[in-house]
Amino acid sequence: MDSSSAGVGTDVGMAEYHGMRIPGGFTPPPSPPPASATTKDNPPFIFPRREREHDPAVVEKTFPVLNEAFGPRTLEPLSAVSNAEDGGVGSGNSEHQVYNNVFTAANRPTKHQKLARLKDKTKEAIKNGVAFGHHNHDRDKLDDRRHDKSPGFVHRAAEMIAHPSSAIKEKLTGAVASQIAELNTPYVPNGTEAEFVAAHAKREAAIESDDTAGVQDAARTIEELEIKMRNMRMGVIMGRHVNRVRVVPKLRRERPKKEEFLIRDENGVVLRDENGMEQVDYLTWLGQYLVYVTQDFTSQYIEDWAEDPEPLCIDRTRCHVERIFIASSSWQRWFIHIRDVYRWKDPNETFRWLVLYTFLWSTSHVVAFVWGYLIFSTAKRYIFPQTIEDYRDKVSRQRVRSLDALRFDQVLSSGSKGMMSYLESEVGPQIQLQLGDIASLLEVANNFMEWQAPRATFFTLVFLSSCFIITLFGDMQLCMQLIFFVFGLVFFFSFPVSSHYPKYRYLVSPFKWALWGIPNHAEWAFAELRFEAQNRRERMIAEHIDHDPDQWETEWEDHSDVDSFVSATEFGASPLKGDEEIMRFRCRCGGHAGRLYISPAEMRYETIRGKVLWRKEWRELVEVKKTKKKGIERLLGGFSLGLELVFVPENGWDVVVKLDEMGKRRDEAFCTILGFSGLKWQWCS
Repeated sequence: MDSSSAGVGTDVGMAEYHGMRIPGGFTPPPSPPPASATTKDNPPFIFPRREREHDPAVVEKTFPVLNEAFGPRTLEPLSAVSNAEDGGVGSGNSEHQVYNNVFTAANRPTKHQKLARLKDKTKEAIKNGVAFGHHNHDRDKLDDRRHDKSPGFVHRAAEMIAHPSSAIKEKLTGAVASQIAELNTPYVPNGTEAEFVAAHAKREAAIESDDTAGVQDAARTIEELEIKMRNMRMGVIMGRHVNRVRVVPKLRRERPKKEEFLIRDENGVVLRDENGMEQVDYLTWLGQYLVYVTQDFTSQYIEDWAEDPEPLCIDRTRCHVERIFIASSSWQRWFIHIRDVYRWKDPNETFRWLVLYTFLWSTSHVVAFVWGYLIFSTAKRYIFPQTIEDYRDKVSRQRVRSLDALRFDQVLSSGSKGMMSYLESEVGPQIQLQLGDIASLLEVANNFMEWQAPRATFFTLVFLSSCFIITLFGDMQLCMQLIFFVFGLVFFFSFPVSSHYPKYRYLVSPFKWALWGIPNHAEWAFAELRFEAQNRRERMIAEHIDHDPDQWETEWEDHSDVDSFVSATEFGASPLKGDEEIMRFRCRCGGHAGRLYISPAEMRYETIRGKVLWRKEWRELVEVKKTKKKGIERLLGGFSLGLELVFVPENGWDVVVKLDEMGKRRDEAFCTILGFSGLKWQWCS
């Protein structure tokens, strides 16, 4: 066997060496030349590079690489692996054979290999003075950090007894966070990349000092790291993602015949038209004919759906989510940069983009610029490949732990606690805010279609009619310019305001402008309560009938939330005088049992002995909030429900009144206050 054939059959020979039995007289290939013998005529043995003159200076990975715990401590050339029988590990160190080539890359490391790697990482962490599990760039933060040890069984049991709901919630949250964090367990953001950058720096230093041996050693290390990164990529694809394969059909399809696509009834009789011609399913026939014409290059993309679809599988879903996290890593920084642009983080850069967008909008070349930018960005990666300086800057930016540079894989690699901390502090509030806005927008759209606010709906229809007329009679260029004008207005002016000042986001929302004045469900409910209370007050004043106020205290009953809402808007058939109480509710305020009285002009609280603790006019009311006791107090059931009333400050101090033990009539009192106060309310979501 000549050298050329040996180079071609190298990977096949290794696969057969590690357990693939080939019938017949198979002769193992000769040992490859060592890495030190690499020359121009003798390329590297296990990593042939085709069209090397077109390859970039740095191998750009498409997703994070595996954790070093899954790889060998040192990468030995393939020649160092001794011959072995079926499945043998040879006489060399077995822990060096996990990622020697692409065929063994998917093998799971043994327990001995994991322990050995963990031992080395622990030694390195102790040597660098860094606690295990933290990166070197966290060293400055470790001095004042207090490490909490895992609580013991007695402590956990005490927490479970004292706070059962909180303990269960924490347990479930930790379990979910652990499952999410495990999506990225075998990846590290900076490990192999840092070694790659260090190897290039070592080679540059050797070139400057004219150290020929150092240059060769650094080049050999760079080549080995490239192999390692390639094999790690193969390991995660073949070891974790690919579990089942199918051979692409090689049999050519026959030309579909129309006789095979006749339409038949339930009894199998061919249907005929009025002229007696057989009816053919031409749509299905056309689809099969297109598959027949294009079968030479479309066969590999036709999946096997002969069997029923597989049921929902958690492992498969987890695999798809993991692939999304990995594939989106290269796009996350681009989206973060877009966010920095519309937030005016760098005013000069944002202003340049604004000027460019204004020019493109005025010349109607916005779409052409998008396509040109996409083509240029793709061609730039080939014409101007990434240099080691760019790669070094990339690695240094990844080390900065900030929200702007935080990627999903970096968050997940910090474990369940880091994941939940990131979700609660950074992502959670934003997602919660966006979900609330989406819900409000859908509610407004529903109320728009149902004419819940006729006047506002009419003005919205006038605006939509104007848009319809412009698009119907105007030319396409004018329509596109109007669309891109709105887009630029939203991107450069609306997004910055809503991002920096969320409380003003509705004022700069184009959707809110178009649907201005149309309420969501909560605002509609406020208006209905106010309208019903106003009608009730007018009837009370008009009739002037004197009754005993005690009969207007509703019986102490357990009502559902729906019944409480109805009881707040339906107070009976007999009205009261205008200067008497409308409703009263039993509750406790400041440790004093008594009643909350609702009247047309004010609200007050009296104890059971008739002492008035406080009296407030409706115009002094600022906020009403439902409260619920937590912990052991929740065992009281409905008596744990109450209200918190906030009034205008007095002498610079906020006036807050808490009403407890209201029972299920709490919702009734809440709706009564909102309706009879005559104030315009805003939902604090």
